Amino acid sequence: MGGALRVLALLAAAALAGCGFHLRGSMDLPPPLARAVVTGEAVPVELEEALGRALRAAGGVLAAAPETARARIVVLEVRNERRVLAVGSDGKAREYELRYAVRYRIDAADGRPLLAPQQVAVTRDLVFDTGDFLAKRDEEATVHAEMVREAAAALLRRAAAALR
Repeated sequence: MGGALRVLALLAAAALAGCGFHLRGSMDLPPPLARAVVTGEAVPVELEEALGRALRAAGGVLAAAPETARARIVVLEVRNERRVLAVGSDGKAREYELRYAVRYRIDAADGRPLLAPQQVAVTRDLVFDTGDFLAKRDEEATVHAEMVREAAAALLRRAAAALR
């Protein structure tokens, strides 16, 4: 019985590998992205850190200086928006839509464009309770941090897919 179970487990693993399944955060980085640097005017520290973590998780390295990088992730624009979705009977906002968008391009170390400007955006809804202002403010900060991480991971996935 143990042998049949092993064979079944191997067949399941082969089927998952064959369909392109990857664990979250795992990806094959194309050579230019394996050693990249983040540049741009006023890149938020949180985004640079999130891109560094995402690169390391994928087996790459965030280069310390542009001279040592094979590619440059050029952040063109970062937008952090908050829009009211619902208002209560007292006229106060009860629900918000949070949106974090990053416009970027990828250049080779020598400045040649590898990937034309693109955008990734992450959107979340946040229900707001004015009676618990401090907790909701902390929740919004936590949601924002997760949106930044998700945008960084999406940026790398898209860039890796386009550069293969």
